[in-house]
Amino acid sequence: MKRLIIHGILILCLFLTLATAEAQRPVIYDSPLREYNTALELFQKNEYGSAQEYFHYVYENTTDQQYDMKSTSYFYEGVCAVKLNHGNAAFLLCDFVRKYPIHTYVPEAHLYIARSYYYQKQYKKALDNFNEIDERKVPTEDLAEYYFKKGFCNLYAKDKDEAKYFLRKAREYDGQYKEKAISYLAHIEYEDGQYESALADFEEIKDVKEYSKVVPSYILQIRFLQGEYETVANSAPKMLEQSADKAELYRIAGISHFNLGQY
Repeated sequence: MKRLIIHGILILCLFLTLATAEAQRPVIYDSPLREYNTALELFQKNEYGSAQEYFHYVYENTTDQQYDMKSTSYFYEGVCAVKLNHGNAAFLLCDFVRKYPIHTYVPEAHLYIARSYYYQKQYKKALDNFNEIDERKVPTEDLAEYYFKKGFCNLYAKDKDEAKYFLRKAREYDGQYKEKAISYLAHIEYEDGQYESALADFEEIKDVKEYSKVVPSYILQIRFLQGEYETVANSAPKMLEQSADKAELYRIAGISHFNLGQY
């Protein structure tokens, strides 16, 4: 009788141990669908580190027959890597494109690959991926970024015509890329001797804090090159307070006064 009681106690202890282990078992070992939904929720909350772990688990634990869930998880794993600025981000998304070349997310994957390379200042690789994208498939909210960064990459590649084309498109959109696009366009126009266009663009951004110490010098130099010595002489004192390139402004102001006979 005593032996039966002890045996019963041992079975009960074993049952309780197994039950506790089951209760403590991480959620990550539940069904892939549950993990997939959790990953999407975390992604939408911008919790990219945790989301990436879940997406990775789903990708590793689904079969090829579960194509949509498996492929989409791999895409989002790569996107999370871009958001987190991980070094393997481009690799993951390039591998996604290689494995799923006709997936509906391929255009978006190229955009994220281009972003990743752009952040790393690998502009040639970024441009290669921007060139893979059909701009008609770029989400409206991403168009300004797409045009600006593609324009910048073309400028880095010394293709001014392509750079101007995309920068002009970027300036049409209000937001963070508008003024950046205008500043690069103005600089290109200035270098090419297109002083009227450059002047109009510099005037548009002269009061923007980010450019307020650089633009006045360009404006005064253009006025000087156009022979507007009186304008330069009169404007120089005020612009000297704003400009970071005071030596150049003193130089052209002095020449302007000389040309006006104001010794």
